[in-house]
Amino acid sequence: MSISPDLLRQIREQSKKKKAAKPSQKSSDSSQGAEEKKAQDVTVQIIKDSQGRKVQTVTLKGGVKEGAYTIYDPETGTVKQKMTYHNNVLDGPMKAYDHKGQLIFQGQFLKGKLHGPAKQFEHNQLVGTYTFAQGKQQGISKIFKNGQKVTSISYEKGVMSGPFEVYQNGKLAKKNIYKDGVLDGVSETYYPSGELLQQALYEKGSSVGEEKKFYQNGTVMQMTQFKDGKPVLMQQFDQKGKLLKEKEFNT
Repeated sequence: MSISPDLLRQIREQSKKKKAAKPSQKSSDSSQGAEEKKAQDVTVQIIKDSQGRKVQTVTLKGGVKEGAYTIYDPETGTVKQKMTYHNNVLDGPMKAYDHKGQLIFQGQFLKGKLHGPAKQFEHNQLVGTYTFAQGKQQGISKIFKNGQKVTSISYEKGVMSGPFEVYQNGKLAKKNIYKDGVLDGVSETYYPSGELLQQALYEKGSSVGEEKKFYQNGTVMQMTQFKDGKPVLMQQFDQKGKLLKEKEFNT
């Protein structure tokens, strides 16, 4: 599980829309109904759809977006997203909600892009923690289920790079190493009790060297040798290390 692509797309689309044009009462009225509530030089613009339902409110100061920006579900009137503008650019905390009004995502914008720590929720439970840098995932993202960590993923500029770990019942079950989005390094799988089950080596997404499977007592169960990403020799052993079977592959 990872951060919802639909949610990220909605957030990024809102960011792009705000950069497209400087808002004004005239431009809003051309496609939607709008109302304004004024307090000194601050204006709260209420944007409605063709059926007169409120879909957005945006705070303007001197004709520039400055302050709270809220998106509503026109069917229910509940808040879908809350964001903040500074000098016509999204900058500050943001929150997103489901149709029941429950928080599903919270993060921070910096100069129009997600930046800094973020959290994702389902049914009021934490299901993901992330870090963004200029709109791209950076560092370690963690996925949770029923309060337990199930996945830990390392990112570099939005691409998986570094350890990728999978957990079962709170214990490490699998660990891979990624570089530029592909497997590159040692890959290990573990028994539920913690002993090493399988170990392999990858370079640029292809298997290289020896891939080994182990009995729980630590002896080798099976060993496969790879060349150019293809198996060339497979050997199987009993728990005492005696060779049981050997097979060569045509390359």
